[in-house]
Amino acid sequence: MITPDFLSYEMNLLKTHNELKESILRDVTRRIVKTGYVTDTAKYQAEKLQQCGVIYDDVINLVSEKTNETKSEIKRIFDDAKTEVFNYDDELIIDAGYEVLEVKNISPRMKRIINAAVKKTTTEAINLTKTTAITSQSLYISACDLAHQQIVSGAFTYTQAIKNAVISASKQGVNVVYPSGHISSLYSAVRRSVLTGVNQTYGKLQNMRAGELEIDIMELTAHMGARPEHSVWQGQLVSLSGQEGYLTTDDIGYGDVRGFMGANCRHNWHMFFPGSQRAYTQDELDAMRDTNVTYNGETIPYNEAVQKQRSMERGISKIKDSLVCIDEARKNAESDELKSELNIEFSNLSVKLKTKENKLKDFTNQTGLKRDKFREQVFANETGKGYGKSVSAKAVWENKRELTRQKENDRIKEIKQCGIRCEKINLVPKQIDVSKLEFDDEHINKNRQHNITKEQTISFIKNAKFSATGWKGKREKYYGYEGVAYVDISDSMIKTAFSKEEFDDIIKNALEVYKKYEKR
Repeated sequence: MITPDFLSYEMNLLKTHNELKESILRDVTRRIVKTGYVTDTAKYQAEKLQQCGVIYDDVINLVSEKTNETKSEIKRIFDDAKTEVFNYDDELIIDAGYEVLEVKNISPRMKRIINAAVKKTTTEAINLTKTTAITSQSLYISACDLAHQQIVSGAFTYTQAIKNAVISASKQGVNVVYPSGHISSLYSAVRRSVLTGVNQTYGKLQNMRAGELEIDIMELTAHMGARPEHSVWQGQLVSLSGQEGYLTTDDIGYGDVRGFMGANCRHNWHMFFPGSQRAYTQDELDAMRDTNVTYNGETIPYNEAVQKQRSMERGISKIKDSLVCIDEARKNAESDELKSELNIEFSNLSVKLKTKENKLKDFTNQTGLKRDKFREQVFANETGKGYGKSVSAKAVWENKRELTRQKENDRIKEIKQCGIRCEKINLVPKQIDVSKLEFDDEHINKNRQHNITKEQTISFIKNAKFSATGWKGKREKYYGYEGVAYVDISDSMIKTAFSKEEFDDIIKNALEVYKKYEKR
């Protein structure tokens, strides 16, 4: 028996198309950055058309390079499904009293059907993938036209226009085109094609086997989150001949693209023998159909919750697409200005990614739904290429750096709100050569009577937690838990210093703020 969970697991192991998508996105992005956006429209159009031809050839070559991997992946999934189906059914058939030798042999006709299905599914997947050569050209053209229009209009700088073009391309992603003209993402198209091919093939073989053994009743599989129109018949018994008291093949939409074993349907069936135990109790089927989950105090039907989760997963995948494109763009940026803009964008997206991942984690924790990280992945991990390795590490690092930057900005803001007057707060105290500092003893001790030595003051400076710059950079004030020192940088003079016993409320509160953030 092929269960819905088995199909989901096997589809998650498809990785070749993800690696292909990485290569295409990087290739298109690289050419967007390298294109010369001259204001002469004729010259621009000529270069664009030339690059389009190169992109088409590049993608066709990439698809060809992945063909053998695609064939191997699809063949493996069919083989796994064959083992799953026949091992389960063989046990049922033997328990029903059939001879072992009669059961264990797969007929030559069945083998031919499996081989033909493998070939058909592989061909369809490869042909769909080849259409990315055309959509990649469109992706490049639309992104370049956007940049060119923005530059020519004068509304955007060259740097802004290139960045906007790269972001636009990453959001569109790599798509395939069906003969009908329908457009789908590469991931969805390949997954749908393989899932449908495997499921329909072994469903057909189950039907054939039932005919050979003169079995009329089939039991349908079931799963949580089924489409409402499928949930009414999942897990039920079906009569192939239309016996009364059972569902018919028409009742379940067998042969209809929207029905049982239609496009993207994970339901299958297996032979049911009179007197054998049902795979699901009615209570289990009712629970699958009527289950609700709670999110932020709101009750949501299970199916709607799954769709919401899928939407959140797609959002995460989109951001990862963008991170890969931005990463490739900054590698190929020729100006420091463009590279700086792209670095900022990469940092912002990294924070956005972490926020969305945390939201999804909270959603699955509250609802009890299983986190499907395969759907969030953009590129395969095992190859050492793509988002799974280098870009992921960069995004995590950028997110941490951005969070640290935000934390530092908040701390600086709070310190200033305590009443520290200055032009700039330095959480890493400004470094100075203390050996060259003079000590204004006349002012510090005789006039102000702070009773502080030069050695103590040097210690205050060395152990300061933060410093404050003033007087257009000419003065630096050092604040530490043991004391404070004011230094005139222009003449290397310690103007004043005093110990913690003389701290006023402004200094005490400022140091408390600093200490509060240290504990976080």
